[in-house]
Amino acid sequence: MGNEPFAAQILAYCAELGLDPEQMKTHGGSIALVEPYGAAGARLTTTALTTLRQDDLTTVLITVVAAGGQGMAMLLERTS
Repeated sequence: MGNEPFAAQILAYCAELGLDPEQMKTHGGSIALVEPYGAAGARLTTTALTTLRQDDLTTVLITVVAAGGQGMAMLLERTS
């Protein structure tokens, strides 16, 4: 899950890491789900937690870009 400004970048990551692009953003991204300014982290985390439960997954990676080339990532793991 992540922001759309760098949506094309995910294709390069998938190719390099051998990931299936069909497994990325299965419930839409920030544009499709509406992302209020300043609430990207909260919205992405809420969607990730819901996705873990609904899709019976064990892990999810959330990435967020910030001004000036900064960024953050959070890996969540479901234990039950």
